[in-house]
Amino acid sequence: MQMVVGQPQVSSASVNLTTETAIVWPVSEAKNAPNWQKQLGEALAEHLTSCGYNSSLRGIFSRSQV
Repeated sequence: MQMVVGQPQVSSASVNLTTETAIVWPVSEAKNAPNWQKQLGEALAEHLTSCGYNSSLRGIFSRSQV
């Protein structure tokens, strides 16, 4: 989880090791970019993959869906 939370765009994250998924809460500044959810998700997936964890963006959810 430190690999995700350690990123400057991430405020906090919840990782489920059983399902190999994570829910990420961004810092407010990250939300200023257009299409920020996709951009952040892809950047984090790329970072995790470069660290040896095969990762991809699975879905984008709003706060009301979580």
